[in-house]
Amino acid sequence: MLTGDVRARQLLVAQLAPASRDILAVVPTNTRPGGATTDELEADLDRHLAAILAQDEYDALERLDTGRDDGLAEADFAAVVRELQQGQVEVLLLASGALPEATLLALDREPWVASTEADALGAAVLGAVPAADALVRAAVLTDARVVVVSPGELPGGSGAAALLRWSTLSTH
Repeated sequence: MLTGDVRARQLLVAQLAPASRDILAVVPTNTRPGGATTDELEADLDRHLAAILAQDEYDALERLDTGRDDGLAEADFAAVVRELQQGQVEVLLLASGALPEATLLALDREPWVASTEADALGAAVLGAVPAADALVRAAVLTDARVVVVSPGELPGGSGAAALLRWSTLSTH
């Protein structure tokens, strides 16, 4: 998000790479008038950020819905863990507060996360951690994005789902 003097914004935007321009949101709040406070700016930033996050959640849920038939999405918790282990997850979707009791094993190297020590594939276990933490850690370590969705948004009440980099369906 970018705000500030109109001319300064224009100069900065002109210097951005196309990929950066594609994700830029300009917040045209005037913060310079006499007696101005940051309250209006903070409110505008909050609104813009909420809109960006809502759109990101909507887009991810749409891809989850359409990708399940193509093998490009998964909503089964155990399958999500396996796909994270394989570096197959492009976007991890986590339902806010949906995994409070579950734990997984955090590992010191690939596959980064496991359900049991037998699934660690020779990696050392760092410890049992809350499942949401272990999933986010594995996602970040495998260059996957993380999108937090509202409770109850994932199919079947699942606490986690994944959008995949490649299909799980057989090509035969």
